[in-house]
Amino acid sequence: PRGLRRLHAPSRLGEELAEVKRPATKVIWQKNKKTLTFDKAHLDPRFQIVPTDIHTRNKFDVKIKDLRVSDEGMYRCIASYQSNYLIKNVTLLIKVPPTIDAKKSSPLNLVLVEGTSQALTCMADGVPRPRIVWYRLVDDNKIELSNDSIYLIRNVTRDMAGTVACVANNTVEPVDTREFSLIVHYAPTVSLMNEQISQRRGKATMVMCSIRGKPDPQFYWEYRGRRFHYSRHSQCNPPEPLQKHCMHLTMNEGTETRQLSLLINNLTDSDYGQYYCVGHSALGSDRKVVRVTELEPPKRWQPVHSPRPGPDESRSFRPNIYSAQTDDEPAGGRLS
Repeated sequence: PRGLRRLHAPSRLGEELAEVKRPATKVIWQKNKKTLTFDKAHLDPRFQIVPTDIHTRNKFDVKIKDLRVSDEGMYRCIASYQSNYLIKNVTLLIKVPPTIDAKKSSPLNLVLVEGTSQALTCMADGVPRPRIVWYRLVDDNKIELSNDSIYLIRNVTRDMAGTVACVANNTVEPVDTREFSLIVHYAPTVSLMNEQISQRRGKATMVMCSIRGKPDPQFYWEYRGRRFHYSRHSQCNPPEPLQKHCMHLTMNEGTETRQLSLLINNLTDSDYGQYYCVGHSALGSDRKVVRVTELEPPKRWQPVHSPRPGPDESRSFRPNIYSAQTDDEPAGGRLS
């Protein structure tokens, strides 16, 4: 396993082992009744006797190379001299830093659907058993979410998109961390700038809406069964020749919102009615209606002098007569 060479367990069993007070004839190290060293010869190349001080004839410490988890257990040192035996048992405990198992854990990039539930898995190995803690990473801050190997997200919402991380820790350094990128898909939603706009015949007007959705939805304006789609080749701005209908599309930087505008030039009777802003994807659809109505020109009244009264007519009351004139409405129309 990763990091075994950094284990916080002794690989040299000097101070806890048997010290023979007088010269020994034979010294044997065993584990599970298997002989590892005999006198100063090592039967397993990973185990060897090493001296610990100048009295080398009295010390028979064993050094274990390339320490492994399987090396944990009880070791027995047997020293014999003449007809006497001295036995010392030593228990070796292995600590292993945590390692997150990528194959048993969730993938690094996950696509979630709004309104559903999703379980994220983080499986780790180590001795002692690692503790798992989940965090949401927001800028330089960590918000704790859960302390289990499985983090269950209920009723996913679009604001859950971002990065979460699981941290495995068992007090043995270093800890291990795995980050997950969460992408949330949701059905498109449509919102309007105005629900009704009025303009005079012969003028131009514009209907506007916002569409938000992920993945990118299809979007268009619809009028009397005819669909108007955005095209990069639309000629909506002078001095280019104006089309009868043309679309503007604006993407709000840093968001998933699109501003969709339909310009209608030279209004006629057939242009007044209900215009639908539509967005749809595999997750659903939404549509909102804008009513374009004809704007009657405003009337301005001016007095017209009445004829002079005859000699027999009273001069005490002389009514004024008014005539109506029209003023032009601004090109954008009147919003309501």
